[in-house]
Amino acid sequence: MSIELYDNAVLNKFQEVYPNTVYAPTDRALEYASEVSETKQPKFPLISLYRQPFSIMIENVHMKEYKQGRKSRQTEEKDVVEYLRTLPVEIPWQIDLWCETDKQMSQLIQELVFWLLDEPVAIVKEPNTGQEFHFNLFFSRGEITDDTDVQAFTELGRLHRASTEIYTDEARVFMPYGKFTILEIDWTVVPVEEIKKENWSE
Repeated sequence: MSIELYDNAVLNKFQEVYPNTVYAPTDRALEYASEVSETKQPKFPLISLYRQPFSIMIENVHMKEYKQGRKSRQTEEKDVVEYLRTLPVEIPWQIDLWCETDKQMSQLIQELVFWLLDEPVAIVKEPNTGQEFHFNLFFSRGEITDDTDVQAFTELGRLHRASTEIYTDEARVFMPYGKFTILEIDWTVVPVEEIKKENWSE
């Protein structure tokens, strides 16, 4: 399971409540919002989010899941099973809020904070089986930074921007069992008899 699946899960969660949410870095948010808008102009209030560098949670690595993998799928005949190796990761996303007025910004911040605290769960689906994995989102820090002075004026007029960061420490990246290069990655099919012969140990 790739990291991008978590990006999509977070984006989908936001868009269910705030349809005017885009996945884009700060310096491209307004440009991308214009591209997807019917009027070719960004609409406000606007929320943009973008993943920051993630980290592997080495202290939480489960060696059996890393070495053997987690069972992903088995054929109806039960003669072939698919395994995925997993690693726990922490993934942060920067959230930028774009508004035209202070009042609009204050209201959006209040709504966003209460919404994420009340409903922190997002859902990611494993593409091969459709199995759902739930994970929680948390605020990385207890502050929302006012970045209006950084990008206060554009051709659209004065804009107010605030930013914060959310993260999950309940994510897992998946890798097919075996050794592959980036051009060879595919779902691994392992005969059951071969698995029985292996001495899986933690």
